[in-house]
Amino acid sequence: MCPIPGTTKIENFNQNIGALSVKLASEEMTELESFASKDVIKGDNFENNFGTWKNSETPRLSSWKTT
Repeated sequence: MCPIPGTTKIENFNQNIGALSVKLASEEMTELESFASKDVIKGDNFENNFGTWKNSETPRLSSWKTT
Protein backbone atom coordinates (compact mmCIF):
# COMPACT_ATOMS: atom_id res chain seq x y z
CA MET A 1 0.00 0.00 0.00
CA CYS A 2 1.23 3.47 -0.82
CA PRO A 3 -0.21 6.90 -0.08
CA ILE A 4 -0.78 9.21 -3.05
CA PRO A 5 0.13 12.73 -1.91
CA GLY A 6 -0.72 15.87 -3.82
CA THR A 7 -4.03 14.95 -5.41
CA THR A 8 -5.31 17.65 -7.74
CA LYS A 9 -8.92 16.54 -8.20
CA ILE A 10 -11.68 16.65 -5.57
CA GLU A 11 -13.02 13.27 -6.71
CA ASN A 12 -9.62 11.64 -6.10
CA PHE A 13 -9.29 13.43 -2.76
CA ASN A 14 -12.67 12.07 -1.64
CA GLN A 15 -11.63 8.54 -2.64
CA ASN A 16 -8.36 8.92 -0.72
CA ILE A 17 -10.25 10.13 2.37
CA GLY A 18 -12.64 7.19 2.02
CA ALA A 19 -9.68 4.86 2.50
CA LEU A 20 -9.50 6.04 6.12
CA SER A 21 -12.66 4.07 6.89
CA VAL A 22 -11.20 0.75 5.71
CA LYS A 23 -10.74 -1.62 8.65
CA LEU A 24 -8.43 -4.60 8.33
CA ALA A 25 -8.41 -7.69 10.52
CA SER A 26 -5.20 -8.37 12.43
CA GLU A 27 -4.50 -11.35 10.13
CA GLU A 28 -4.75 -9.06 7.10
CA MET A 29 -2.42 -6.52 8.71
CA THR A 30 0.09 -9.25 9.51
CA GLU A 31 0.02 -10.46 5.92
CA LEU A 32 0.46 -6.95 4.50
CA GLU A 33 3.27 -6.16 6.93
CA SER A 34 5.08 -9.32 5.84
CA PHE A 35 5.35 -7.89 2.31
CA ALA A 36 6.73 -4.54 3.39
CA SER A 37 8.41 -4.85 6.73
CA LYS A 38 10.54 -1.94 7.88
CA ASP A 39 13.60 -4.18 7.64
CA VAL A 40 13.34 -4.64 3.86
CA ILE A 41 12.33 -1.14 2.73
CA LYS A 42 15.35 0.65 1.28
CA GLY A 43 16.07 3.86 -0.61
CA ASP A 44 14.48 7.26 -0.86
CA ASN A 45 10.77 7.92 -0.60
CA PHE A 46 10.81 10.29 -3.56
CA GLU A 47 11.98 10.27 -7.14
CA ASN A 48 15.37 11.77 -7.99
CA ASN A 49 13.95 15.08 -9.24
CA PHE A 50 12.01 15.74 -6.03
CA GLY A 51 15.11 17.13 -4.33
CA THR A 52 15.22 19.99 -6.80
CA TRP A 53 11.72 21.11 -5.84
CA LYS A 54 12.16 20.37 -2.14
CA ASN A 55 15.34 22.40 -1.83
CA SER A 56 14.18 25.35 -3.94
CA GLU A 57 13.48 28.74 -2.46
CA THR A 58 9.94 30.02 -2.55
CA PRO A 59 9.48 33.81 -2.82
CA ARG A 60 8.04 35.51 0.24
CA LEU A 61 4.28 35.92 0.13
CA SER A 62 4.70 39.69 0.49
CA SER A 63 6.58 39.76 -2.84
CA TRP A 64 3.66 38.27 -4.78
CA LYS A 65 1.64 40.66 -6.90
CA THR A 66 -2.04 40.24 -7.65
CA THR A 67 -3.22 40.65 -11.22
